[in-house]
Amino acid sequence: MILKLRALTLLTDYLLLLAAFTLAYFARVGFLFSTDFPFQPYFYSALAAAVLWIISLLVFHAYSPAVRFTRPIHLIKLAIGGLTGTALFGLIFYFTEKALFSRLLLIYVFLFGTLLMLLFHLIMQEIENHLIKKGYGNIRLLIIGSNRGVKAFISTLKEQVSPYVPIAILDGYGTKQKEVEGVPVLGKLNVLEQTIDEYRIDAIVQGDNVEQVVNIVQFCQQRQIDYYLLPYLLGIYQQEVRVARMEKPLIAPERVGEVGLFERLLG
Repeated sequence: MILKLRALTLLTDYLLLLAAFTLAYFARVGFLFSTDFPFQPYFYSALAAAVLWIISLLVFHAYSPAVRFTRPIHLIKLAIGGLTGTALFGLIFYFTEKALFSRLLLIYVFLFGTLLMLLFHLIMQEIENHLIKKGYGNIRLLIIGSNRGVKAFISTLKEQVSPYVPIAILDGYGTKQKEVEGVPVLGKLNVLEQTIDEYRIDAIVQGDNVEQVVNIVQFCQQRQIDYYLLPYLLGIYQQEVRVARMEKPLIAPERVGEVGLFERLLG
């Protein structure tokens, strides 16, 4: 569900960028088509520049399902993407039309494009939050461990209205706790496979029992489910497990299941 919404966001962003280029044109020349600065070649350049603008955001993983549109880092990504797209538009127009044009127009393009996307992304984040609260698109997590790091991790997910939802906890060492932050503790690792099947788990998050890292990764590969490792465990096993940074507080290894082309593009 979240992946589909991000795909919709990307496609809508392209249309918003074309609208931004159009608004910038009329804001600069007035609400009439100028004979000194024809709209048609300008718009052709805008079509290409908007594609490159979107590509620059894909490079920064701005559409990744793990990204929260409300975070300051996302605003920075939009601004950098805007500067990149605006600069590329200027180059495309100059080399295709052999003509110079107003620098004010470039400022309008950057401002309109960035602000329209930012406003739309904030709206989409509210829609995503609403759907997540309703249970749509949630990723069901099984957590290994019941220590303080796991407790902080669960609290963070709940505070952020994350699509990652802790369903159950297993503790390889055993624990007297019946639950952690409202998530039930079901036993030790000997019931791992049973828990995966019974609770329809989508991913395992490991926050303890570091000696079992390799075994759990192999299990995830066999069952075609995702595996995530909490950052504080990486000190020992960073050379053993290939990792790629996601969004804090998770660090995840390369996905072990089948990943579609569009999902690869979104990051």
